[in-house]
Amino acid sequence: MTKDTTPRTNADVIEIFRANGGQVGGPFAGAPLVLLTARGARTGHARTTPLAAVHEEDRIVVFATNAGAEDDPQWLRNVRAHPLVDLEVPGRGGAVERFRAHAVELSPDESARLLDERAEVDPALAGYRDTTARRIPAVALRRTDPPDDPSERRRAGEYLLRVHAEMRRDMEALRADLAASRRGGDPVAPGLAVELARRCRTACQALHDHHTGEDAAFDVFERQLPHLAPVLGRLRTEHRTVAAALDRIETLLDDEAGVPGGLAGEYEQLLADMDEHFRYEESALVPALLGAGTVR
Repeated sequence: MTKDTTPRTNADVIEIFRANGGQVGGPFAGAPLVLLTARGARTGHARTTPLAAVHEEDRIVVFATNAGAEDDPQWLRNVRAHPLVDLEVPGRGGAVERFRAHAVELSPDESARLLDERAEVDPALAGYRDTTARRIPAVALRRTDPPDDPSERRRAGEYLLRVHAEMRRDMEALRADLAASRRGGDPVAPGLAVELARRCRTACQALHDHHTGEDAAFDVFERQLPHLAPVLGRLRTEHRTVAAALDRIETLLDDEAGVPGGLAGEYEQLLADMDEHFRYEESALVPALLGAGTVR
C-alpha cells in the first residue's frame, strides 16, 4: 500500500502504519496512533489493535472507547487478562519502533479526567464519550525494555523524585483531613465520610499503579545494573507489604464503620511504611539512576 491509501479496516490501518513509519492517512491523518498487541483473554493468541494514544513523559495512555459502544472493547479484556503487551509507535527516521510494555488500567477518577482533557482537542473522542453511558477506562502503557541508555535512567530517577513528592503531598493532605474529621468525637457527616473514602481509594489506587509500574521497570534495571539486585529485591518486598496494607484499607472502606475511625490508624501505618520505603529508594536506587552511584 502507498502512503496516500485510505484505510477501510483495522487490517488496512495496521498495514499502512507499519509500511509508512506509523503514519496513516484518511480519517486517521495526523492522529497519534499506536499498535497494541496483546494475547487473547481466552485463546492466548496475539491480537493487534490500532489505537489513538496520548504520549506522556513516562507512559502512553489509550482509551477503551470501542467507538462509543456500550460494551468494553475486546482489547481491554485481553490486557486485563495479560497485561504484558507489545507496542508499535512511530520512531525516528520514518521507522516503526516496537517494544514491550506493561498495561495498567487507571482509576475511574483519573480515567475520566484524562478523557475529558483529551476530548477538548479530539472531537472524535468527545463524540465517543458522549454517545455511551458506559464508563470509558483509560489504560497506561509503560515501557518495560527501555534502551540501556544512561540518559533514560536519569529521566527515570528524576521522575521517581517528582512522583514521590506529589504522593507525599497528597497522602499528607488526606491524613490531615482524616485527623480533623475525628476531632471532638462528633459523628462524621455522611457526605464527608463518602468524600474521605473516595479520596482514600484514589490515593491507594495511585500507589498501587505506581508500584506496579516500578516492578516492571525493576526487571529492566536489574538486567542493566546487576549490582542493584539486593536493593531492588528489598524494594520488591516492600511493595508486597504495601499491597497487603492497601488490601486491609480496602476492606475497611467496604465497612462504613471503618470511615474514618479504624481507617485512620491503618492509614497512619501506611504513611510510616511509605516514608521509610521512599527514603530507602531515594538513597539506594535514585542516585544510581542519576549516575551518582548507589548510597548505602
